[in-house]
Amino acid sequence: MTHQLHQHRALLRGCAFGLCAIAAAALAGGWERAAAQVMMGSDGAVHLDAIGDVPQTPPIIVQQQPELVGPSMIGQPLVGQPMMGASTVAGVVPWQSAIGGAPQPYGACGVPFVPCAPIAAAVQQQPLPILFSFFGEFLYLKPSGLDVVHAQQQFLPTVPFGQIASTDFDYEPGVRIGGDMAVSAHSSIAASYTFFESDTSSSLGPPTVLGVTGEVGSLVQAPNIGILGADAGVNATSEFDFQLGDLEYRTRLRQGQQYWINGGVGLRYGQLEQSFFQTGDFDVVGVVNTNSTVDFNGGGVKFALDGGRNIGSRGFSLYGRTSLSPLAGSYRSTYSMFNDDLDATLVQANWKEDRITTLLDYEVGLAWVGPRGRWRFAAGYTQSFWFNAVTTAEYIDAVQTSHYGGASDTIMLNGLTARVEHLW
Repeated sequence: MTHQLHQHRALLRGCAFGLCAIAAAALAGGWERAAAQVMMGSDGAVHLDAIGDVPQTPPIIVQQQPELVGPSMIGQPLVGQPMMGASTVAGVVPWQSAIGGAPQPYGACGVPFVPCAPIAAAVQQQPLPILFSFFGEFLYLKPSGLDVVHAQQQFLPTVPFGQIASTDFDYEPGVRIGGDMAVSAHSSIAASYTFFESDTSSSLGPPTVLGVTGEVGSLVQAPNIGILGADAGVNATSEFDFQLGDLEYRTRLRQGQQYWINGGVGLRYGQLEQSFFQTGDFDVVGVVNTNSTVDFNGGGVKFALDGGRNIGSRGFSLYGRTSLSPLAGSYRSTYSMFNDDLDATLVQANWKEDRITTLLDYEVGLAWVGPRGRWRFAAGYTQSFWFNAVTTAEYIDAVQTSHYGGASDTIMLNGLTARVEHLW
């Protein structure tokens, strides 16, 4: 017993010199680490000259509030970063996945910097996913390839002398509306409707040559009918209208930190209407009205591609989109000459033909998305082409030459577009 008391007293004397070192080592890394850092003698006492790796300054403990990441956020971008994998350009492909806001339980030591005790930490509430969108678009387009050269000034019958008149279309407003519905994190169903109509008029009076008044000859009347010129001139009007209905499946093809590319395939319905009317009081026969209409209805597959690239970090981006649509349908065309004074039809020609008219369009511009990603504004330049179409001018020429097989032309529209889109 006495020998044991002496051993305990020796141990206490050692502790008087090394207790703090042992306690610090134990608190810093546990008893096992303390045993590795503090050398114990064979007599059980602490020998300070044997301590080799004990730190000379106490450790600095930094406490940091953790930023918890729930399981549903694995693989998702952090809050405030653009969701390039699911952003939209022209239509909507969902921007992000939903993240719940309910508190998530975490086990002991399950999250870095969290004390080893169960806690309940609320996941930061994220913006709701983009599930739907709706847009309205203003179009300002000019049709080309539809002008009808309908009259010319002449001094003698059939001898040109002066101006030539045509119905030349100018820029006119149109509208497009549509929306998107998400079906997955990277795909959606999109639908849109486009409406455009335009009209123009043209008048031409007779020339005056050496004090003598000439006349105006019509260039759209059927030949060999014996009608002379109009002493008081002629008036003409033209109209061009079209409607498009689109339904397509859109999906993400490629993406990066600053760009995205989407592809789409679907169906398109197109309707095209053209009309022309000329009237004048012609010598001998009186008032003659020349009228022509060309209508097209058809549908087919639509292939679409769109993409964009971010500019800076303020929500601006450059975008582009294009589509190709072969439409199979029918052209129904009519031509007539009617004499008001005689109340009689002088010429009548009706023609119907089935053919494929291909639509190609593209658009480039600048877009801006609001801070919360709920509003998108875009403006750009657009062009569209109707290939292998029957135009009024081509059809009138076919009637005059009795050759209908070559009645084919290209209609082009170009102009500006502005779109506002709401996403929720």
